[in-house]
Amino acid sequence: MIETIEFEKNYHWIILHTDFLTDEKTDYQTLGLDEETITYALDRYERAHTEYQTDTNTFTIIYNVLKRTKEENHYETIPITFIAKNQQLFTIYNDDNAYIID
Repeated sequence: MIETIEFEKNYHWIILHTDFLTDEKTDYQTLGLDEETITYALDRYERAHTEYQTDTNTFTIIYNVLKRTKEENHYETIPITFIAKNQQLFTIYNDDNAYIID
């Protein structure tokens, strides 16, 4: 699933579900995203970090949010990805962290 919200003229928030990115018919490069960033976003065990790519002017934040289901009597965290590029903010989420989008 992909959803686009326009804030002002030419400023967009693009919300992507990881299922959309794993569909082999999806060409994420048409969105201006590179393979390395997509690999980070799809890794359910990716550690929280930030990265800035000067060649593409892309700022990536991998942020850990609470997974709302208990595992062995404790809560775990799961990454969600935010990417700022040009006049777009991308959020890449999965079923476990979809509540953040809501």
